[in-house]
Amino acid sequence: KQVRSISNNVRPDRQTLLFSATFKKKVEKITRDIMKNPHRISHGEMGDYNKDIFQMVYTFKGCNDKMIWLLKSIVSFLQEGNVLVFVSTKIDSQTVATTLKRNMLPTAYLHGDLHQHERFEALNDFKSGKIKILVATDVASRGLDIPNVKTVVNYDIARTSEAHTHRIGRTGRAGTKGTAYTLVTPQDKEYVYFLLKNLDASGQIYPPELITMAQQSQTYKRMQSNPNFQNTSKARPGLGSNSTNIPSLSLINKSVMPHVKTLGKKVSNSRQTKIKTALKKNYEGSFVAASNSELENQQNIPVYKPPINPEESSAKKSRWN
Repeated sequence: KQVRSISNNVRPDRQTLLFSATFKKKVEKITRDIMKNPHRISHGEMGDYNKDIFQMVYTFKGCNDKMIWLLKSIVSFLQEGNVLVFVSTKIDSQTVATTLKRNMLPTAYLHGDLHQHERFEALNDFKSGKIKILVATDVASRGLDIPNVKTVVNYDIARTSEAHTHRIGRTGRAGTKGTAYTLVTPQDKEYVYFLLKNLDASGQIYPPELITMAQQSQTYKRMQSNPNFQNTSKARPGLGSNSTNIPSLSLINKSVMPHVKTLGKKVSNSRQTKIKTALKKNYEGSFVAASNSELENQQNIPVYKPPINPEESSAKKSRWN
C-alpha cells in the first residue's frame, strides 16, 4: 500500500527503480502497475541452493522431545557462534525463549507484534553478542544480515519451500559455512514433502522415515494426481551459494509487458475508477518534453498590444482622475 500510495502521488514521467531479493507474483503485479517498459537485471539465479549449509533433520514423537533435544544440544552450538531458532507462531517464540532463559541461556525473541524499538533492541543485542540466542518467527528469515550466525534451528518446520530456504539462508553467508537443523514431528507431515525437495536438490542426507511421513500426507497424494502441483517458487538463499543448472531468467518486458498492454483493454464497472483514469490521462497529457518544437513555436507568437492614441499619450493626466 505504501509503494502504491507513493507512486500515485508522484509525477507520471518519473524514473522508477525497484530492488527485490525475490520476484514473487505480488511484486510482479506492483511492477505492472507502477512501472513503464521496465527491464529486469538479475544477479545470480533464483532457485539456487546454498551448498555451504550442512543440513540435518531429526524426527521426534512430540514437542516435549524437541525441547529436550534443544536444551541438550544448544550449549555445543553456542561454542561455534550465535544460534537462530525459528518457530511458527508468536506465542511459541515467547514460550521457547522463556524456557531457554530459565535454563540460564541468554535469549531474546522476535516477532511481528513487537514495537519497533523492541525489535531493534533484540536485534542489536543479538548482533553485538550481548545475547547468543534469538528465537524468532519468519519475520527474521528475510532481509537480515546478522554476522556470526553459525547455527539455524527450525524448531518448527517451515510451511513452504521458500520459507525454509530463507530461514537456513541466515547462516552460511558470503562463503562461510553454517549448519541448519530441522526438527520434525508426525504433526508436520503435510510439510515434509517440500522439505525433502529442498534436501534432495542440495544433496543433503536425511532419515528414511521422512519419506514414509511424506507419503502419508495429502500433499503427496495431490502430487501423484497432479504432477504440475507446486507449493511455491524457489527463492534466493544466503550469499555465497553455488549455482545449479537452472535456465536463466528472461527480461521482464517479455513476461510482464504483454500483460500490461491487456490491462488497459479491460473496462471497469466502477464509476470512480473511470473518473480516476480520465483524470490521470489528462494529467499525463499536460507534460511536454523539453525538446518539443511546439515550445519553440509558442515563444515566437506575437503578444497583442492595444493601439495607443497619440493625443492621449501627449496630454498630461490629472492625478484627481
